[in-house]
Amino acid sequence: MDGYYHPDGKRAGAMDADGGYFLDEDVREFDNDVLGLNNLEATHMDPQQRKLLEVTYECLESAGLSMESAAGSDTAVYRHGVRWMMSRAARHFIFLGRSGRDKPEAQALVAKLRAAGASVEVVRGDVCSQGDVDAAVNACSSFSRPIGGVIQAAMGLDEALFSRMSHGAWHAGVRPKWQGSWNLDRSLARGGRDADLDFFLLTSSVSGSVGTATESNYCSANGFLDAFARHRRGRGKPAVSVGLGMISEVGYLHENPEIEALLLHKGIQPLSEGEFPQVVDLALAPPGATDDDNNNNAPAHILTGLEPFDLRGLIRRGFAVESDTTQDPRCGFLAAALFTGQQANSSSNGSSSGKGVDGALDLATPAWLKALPHFGLDSMIAAEYRTWFWTVLKVDVPFLDLMSPKTPLAVLAGFVGDKIAATWKRLSTV
Repeated sequence: MDGYYHPDGKRAGAMDADGGYFLDEDVREFDNDVLGLNNLEATHMDPQQRKLLEVTYECLESAGLSMESAAGSDTAVYRHGVRWMMSRAARHFIFLGRSGRDKPEAQALVAKLRAAGASVEVVRGDVCSQGDVDAAVNACSSFSRPIGGVIQAAMGLDEALFSRMSHGAWHAGVRPKWQGSWNLDRSLARGGRDADLDFFLLTSSVSGSVGTATESNYCSANGFLDAFARHRRGRGKPAVSVGLGMISEVGYLHENPEIEALLLHKGIQPLSEGEFPQVVDLALAPPGATDDDNNNNAPAHILTGLEPFDLRGLIRRGFAVESDTTQDPRCGFLAAALFTGQQANSSSNGSSSGKGVDGALDLATPAWLKALPHFGLDSMIAAEYRTWFWTVLKVDVPFLDLMSPKTPLAVLAGFVGDKIAATWKRLSTV
């Protein structure tokens, strides 16, 4: 890590101690071929991401390490997670990994756990292989105990813009989370070995909800985990997906506070060393231990790292007098949904939630009798609609008609249909 920083920020393979150089880096100085990135991908990456990739590669190279040898290393966050499990009385562990105990970091971790009184078995295998997962689950029989919990933390990264991502790169990011989770689900269900399961924790990412331009495979995989947790709960089985953002106070960000500050500036909120186990505690809390607003899906997904919008709090406190936010149809719809949702939650009638949605959506009036502004249309979206009508249908729809609250969808549809019919009639007579 000493190689990351140097008073001269323009020195090759070093990060400026003041943390400002890489924001001004010229993309032409970035050797993207070494990292398997094309020119377009390198140009569209954040400058700090380019610099971090470059510096990481050069520091590892100077230390005589390859990128592959650093994969899956015993990071500070991982060690902290194991300490948390030990503090919650976990004493019997089965680890499944492609390298088994080959790496010195894995050997050191096993030694630490056994020295603390834990029973540890390491199974060499890939979570994407059903046979390897079965072997890991079968290894639990050596403890003569039921399986109490599962943590699915597998991941894979192969970054590229979606339009340039290869088939292999897509599956490299998707399969560890998608195929691996299904393999665990099937293996545990076989023979009823998940009957005593207390938790099934899926380590997802905030990217499953936010998205990153060069990580469509990774984002999709995390989105799958979030949905898979709901799927398992719908079958009456435990599952929770925790969408993690950045974790501070331990690991890389703790050692590089200026990079953490940059992420904060971009709106990504960190989890501290003390908050990380609290999130896991919350995720694994028994049913009824937390207030989930009577939403059966809420406990299946916990999202961290995003700034809270606190819409409910704003509605309760009221908006400032000079603000015209409440005049926006979209805000009125959300506010109505919140209030009707609160009324629905206070009722024990199972159909009250549906009634609340009906009230918010105003289903009494058919959609085709409503104008576009009723659905939240603003001038920018109206301009996009007008462009689309002309580009695709060659119909010039007046801007004022799109924005008029007195022009329902049925009238607009009739106008467009008449224009298309007139065009066909004119062409047929030529």
